[in-house]
Amino acid sequence: MKEISRKAFTLIEMLIVIVIIGILAAALVPRLQSVQARARDSKRKVDLRTIANANEIHRFDYGVYAKAGTCSYNVGGCYIYSTGGYNPWIPMLSGVMSSLPKDPINNLPTPFSTTGNYSYMYGNVHDGNEAYFDLYAQLENHNDPDRCAIQQYVTNKPDNTVVLCSYPAPRWLLYVVSAY
Repeated sequence: MKEISRKAFTLIEMLIVIVIIGILAAALVPRLQSVQARARDSKRKVDLRTIANANEIHRFDYGVYAKAGTCSYNVGGCYIYSTGGYNPWIPMLSGVMSSLPKDPINNLPTPFSTTGNYSYMYGNVHDGNEAYFDLYAQLENHNDPDRCAIQQYVTNKPDNTVVLCSYPAPRWLLYVVSAY
């Protein structure tokens, strides 16, 4: 009897390979998403530092920090967002930066009302001898060592009052850059 040589895979072998590939993909996808979230968080931190540095240059050139849109100086709680429709979203910084960075997701105008809203927030700008501003971003990584809840940001303002993290954690995962 003539022996038949086998040159193809059986259906069972193909199914086993597909199942193994599926298991590997299921194990890798969450890790890849985590890496992407950490990369976006890194970009957020760099962006906020860049904006803060541009604002310091603005203060050096003009004697005041950039206003938060139409907000007046020395008005607490007045903020603008990178999703607010302004281009650039901090108009007074257009002379310092050719394009102002926006959050990598930049999806909703109020970033900290719920998890999943991502944009940058700038405001609470004060001038004079006690000049300062606040700049916030929401982070995706709950374990980021720089987020507000872990750092418990405490800053002594020029008037010697102490400022704690403005938003409660762990619901909001904030990275804060404040110039005090």
